[in-house]
Amino acid sequence: DIATSTWSAMGTFDVTPELVRFSPSGYLYAGGAFSSANSAPYSKSIAMWDGAVWNGLGDSSQELNGQVYAMAFGPDGSLYIGGTFSLAGGSTGLNYVAKWTGTAWQPLGTGVNARVRSIAVDSESNVYVAGDFTQAGATTVASIAMWDAGTSTWGAVGSGLGPSAPANVDLAIDSHDHLYVVGAFSTAGGVSANQAAMWDGTSWSALDGGLSNGIPFDLTIDTADQVYVVGSFLSAMDGDSEVANTSYFARWNGDNWQGMSTVFNGGNANAVAIGGRYGAVFVGGSMTSTNPATSALNYVASVQPGPTITSVTPSRVTVDGGTPFAVNGAALKGAYIGITVDGAVPPRDASVSQALFTAETDPHAAGDVTLSFLTPVGTATATITYVAPATITSISPEAGPVGGGNTVTISGTGLTDVTSVDIGGTVATSLTVVSDSQLTVAAPAHVADLSDVVVHSPFGDATSTGAYRFAVAPVVTTVSPSSGSSLGGTAVTIDGANFTGATTVEFGSTLGTVVTVVSDTQLTVLSPAGSGSDVGITVTGPGGSTPSSAAWDYISAPTAPRSLRQTAKAKGSMSFAWLEPASDGGGAISGYTVQYRKHGTSTWTTWATLTSARSVKLRNLSDGVRYDVRVAAQNVQVGTYASITSTTPARPAAPTRVSATVRGAIVTMKWSKAVVRHGGTRTANRIVCVKGSATTQRRFSATATAGRVTVTKGTWSCRVYAYTEAGRGPGSTAKKVRVS
Repeated sequence: DIATSTWSAMGTFDVTPELVRFSPSGYLYAGGAFSSANSAPYSKSIAMWDGAVWNGLGDSSQELNGQVYAMAFGPDGSLYIGGTFSLAGGSTGLNYVAKWTGTAWQPLGTGVNARVRSIAVDSESNVYVAGDFTQAGATTVASIAMWDAGTSTWGAVGSGLGPSAPANVDLAIDSHDHLYVVGAFSTAGGVSANQAAMWDGTSWSALDGGLSNGIPFDLTIDTADQVYVVGSFLSAMDGDSEVANTSYFARWNGDNWQGMSTVFNGGNANAVAIGGRYGAVFVGGSMTSTNPATSALNYVASVQPGPTITSVTPSRVTVDGGTPFAVNGAALKGAYIGITVDGAVPPRDASVSQALFTAETDPHAAGDVTLSFLTPVGTATATITYVAPATITSISPEAGPVGGGNTVTISGTGLTDVTSVDIGGTVATSLTVVSDSQLTVAAPAHVADLSDVVVHSPFGDATSTGAYRFAVAPVVTTVSPSSGSSLGGTAVTIDGANFTGATTVEFGSTLGTVVTVVSDTQLTVLSPAGSGSDVGITVTGPGGSTPSSAAWDYISAPTAPRSLRQTAKAKGSMSFAWLEPASDGGGAISGYTVQYRKHGTSTWTTWATLTSARSVKLRNLSDGVRYDVRVAAQNVQVGTYASITSTTPARPAAPTRVSATVRGAIVTMKWSKAVVRHGGTRTANRIVCVKGSATTQRRFSATATAGRVTVTKGTWSCRVYAYTEAGRGPGSTAKKVRVS
């Protein structure tokens, strides 16, 4: 009796029971080879203690014909047994395993074909049995089998235990329906397992290096799914190394073996159970003392394990406090006086049991808070994280169509836990959390307005007021100008409605550039390159787009001017004329661009851009030089050039082979024609006679080779000069003549 720390008798058995088990309803059941429990009727092999006396199960028709070596209770409280019995009341066939219905024993199919040494039931009422058998129902097995409660059939548990039926074997199931098995076997499902293994429902695995130098007899599992094993073994193994303080008594924590704070002397530990107010582990066997020796045990002892935490639910809470939370584990109640939350004692009305601690959080700044469970034999800690409410720092885009469906990106903090997003009071769809600082949603449909954006999180909502605008599609009413160059670059002003937030302007299917929204009713854009007429213009904004038809004409470059020709030349100048181009490119010809350069050079010089004339005179040119001249018509762009190469005239050389004769007052001169170079044309010849300051001259035709001039008395110096468009050339050799 824990309350009084005293022992009391519970009647007598003719043969000591092999095992005792408490039912979920609190009754104690004993099983073994006894013929009666304290002489209670029909109590052969199994009996129930009701707190005062032992009772048999049922009547004579339910007495078993063999021993009970295994007991377990299902999730509904049903009792399952195994052993060496085959009949109940001499007629009901049980075949070593049975279920108590409350009034009678019920077989599990056709049972198994030999002794059952251990039994366990999972949360789905599936029954596992282990023992000396090789067949379960119609299935061949190796010392272990499962009764499927759903299909009422027997099946193998992998390839079973080996290499032969273990002389000792015990089963237990944890909270995840994992089956733990200990006993005298060396393989489980073909996996090397040194007397300790686990079945996860699909495969077997060894518990590290297992248990050595002796045999495990019994095991139990605490509320933290830690497995306690007792037996005659001298050590648990970490691979090939012995784990300290694991003689006769060891704990498997899910990852490795651990020694216990109490080590036994004097003999084996044969049985183990967990109970009491603080989750103590009770051990019975032939041990007589602890090591180091502290007290006599007399074959039974209790060990208080340190607390173990398996989970905290929820592990993340609001900073406002008031959130109920639960800590799951084992041996928690024994640590109650040493429980702290962030270093402070929790409220006294907090609830604690061996497996569960519950309380409510206090307000706290965002961050981690440590939960500590302290006892003299160990400390367990866990963490609760206080999570700040979500925040919104930006929304992109800030507007979208009233029909919704567009993707909206929300940036901020604490977005990992966001469960929903409202825009304008309507839930957005397709929520995707990209990171703690970003998420995306599909905007809902909504009337046109400026709307709030709200993100909902279990740790606090965030609102961005008037952060998103539901917009109507832009509408184009006028375009000015309504035409432009096919090369693009025309500055265009578009009037209409709903232009706020407009992002693109398309001419046909080609985007314009440098879009500038002047107001909700006007924007400007540079036209792209393109071709064609009656091209639609589409303005796209947050609200979508509404195409406008026949809004724009592309104007192509004119073709080259026709019949470019030289019409005149003179000293330092040339004149040219041309006809208008065959095609104006769809736009009115606004003028002509005239350029020239010296032949053989690369740089053109623009002489003029004419508005309407189709002729030009180039001046200030060098004499006797070849020039390239080109002319292009233009509308909104400069068209194709027409080109010509011409040479400016040069002055002629001096006439040669000049002679002079005199008859009376008449001087007659003869000459050979002067040489003309670089495209010049001889335009005249002239005889010039000089006497002191007196000059007498006479002009002759360009083809003349002789001429006469009348002079006065005296000695004259006479020369012949040739002329071109560039002017007079050098004079011939002077000829002196005398008139008397």
